[in-house]
Amino acid sequence: MNPRRTQIAIIGGGLAGQCAARTVHMAGADALMICPSSPGITALWGGLGQVFGPSSDFPSRSVGLFGQGATLPSNIRVTRADRFFALTHSRQFHPYLRLGLNQDAVDTTSLQALEILNYPGIKSIREEIVFPSAAGAPFPADIAATSVVDSAIMRGDRVGVVACPALGDWFPSRLIDTLNSLEGPEAQLIEAAPLSQIPGRSKHSAAVAAQLDALLNAEPMLLIDALLAQVTRREIDLLILPPCIGQTSAKNEAWMEALRDALPCRVAESAAARNSIHGWRLDRYLRANNPVDCLKGRALTADRGTSSVTNIETEVGSIQADAYILATGRWMGRGLPAAAPLREQILNADLWMDGAPISDPDRAWIPHLLERQVWQDHPYFRAGLATDSDLRPLDQNGAPLADNIFAAGRVLAGYNAIWDGTTEGVDLITGYLAAKNALAQIGLDAPTPTPAPQGA
Repeated sequence: MNPRRTQIAIIGGGLAGQCAARTVHMAGADALMICPSSPGITALWGGLGQVFGPSSDFPSRSVGLFGQGATLPSNIRVTRADRFFALTHSRQFHPYLRLGLNQDAVDTTSLQALEILNYPGIKSIREEIVFPSAAGAPFPADIAATSVVDSAIMRGDRVGVVACPALGDWFPSRLIDTLNSLEGPEAQLIEAAPLSQIPGRSKHSAAVAAQLDALLNAEPMLLIDALLAQVTRREIDLLILPPCIGQTSAKNEAWMEALRDALPCRVAESAAARNSIHGWRLDRYLRANNPVDCLKGRALTADRGTSSVTNIETEVGSIQADAYILATGRWMGRGLPAAAPLREQILNADLWMDGAPISDPDRAWIPHLLERQVWQDHPYFRAGLATDSDLRPLDQNGAPLADNIFAAGRVLAGYNAIWDGTTEGVDLITGYLAAKNALAQIGLDAPTPTPAPQGA
């Protein structure tokens, strides 16, 4: 069977791969994406994201999570300058530094990437403000789901938090307790049909959102009428809804617009923890609006010539391209193995950790992702592909493996996706820059959009 031919092949369908695909498409190149049909780590995005660095030296605080009884952090870094300084002075092998990006370049490139992504359900946050995470912890966000943007707390706010017992990962009482322990807001619980009457209990907000959609399609004013009476009587300034208002981005936009028009207060969806509706909507939107052809399957191995990758073998056939973009993710996305031997499997490439190749990849081990070890800054959580300044993966001697393959996203070495406060930034920026370098490989220029002004 003859290989399928294209100019640029993109391996991986997460945030980095989708950003690369849109960049390549806008430049007019022929492109093909190879990705599995099952959702990846993008579908777990909680609705708040960071680009410039961590807000704390403790990861559970940096990502806005801590258990009941934990001490609220008093030393949160809010400004981009403080967070970027902390990042660059603690992660000397971070992808930003390998690419020679200063804070201004990170800002400009991430905005260009968001413009190219063209997802209406996400916004760049230009003001240096703090949002409540799903658990209520202060979280300085650089990007946010559009439905979450108005959840930023202002001093003196009277906050209503809406219950939804059917949503297993929604703990309004925890959010209320945390908000009431902070100086400024006053939070209280609100129960309103139909959210308080959805039957069953599910940990996946998409399932609850589908039930709510069905109820609101039948009686569109049901939720508005129930909330309006309580918001007015309690003089609520900010209403925080459970993260299940509309299963799709289009439904969410419609329901949220109706609520904002009808209620005399600011209205926002909460950020989410696991099994997030925000990530679900993002993943579904990007897949449904993918501008390039997509082969459903996994890439298996790469055939390499003297200085270039000649073709990629996949579960559904062989792909031959002039340039390749590798954006397969890390352990959870199966872009990197979770057990020895620790090598990137498609290229059979050495993984790097803290500026050097892993010395014994056949015996190295990965801490189990669901154990408490994940909250420690274990060095293996910084392992991945090292690259040169053009994002070409390096061999164990520090030389590019091939001149026509470029790595992007979480497959890259040098940062801890949980700890470092740059996960979405790395995905967006390296997805765009990998596409830019791949386009240069075939003699095309990448689009350089001027981002539209966005606010919180």
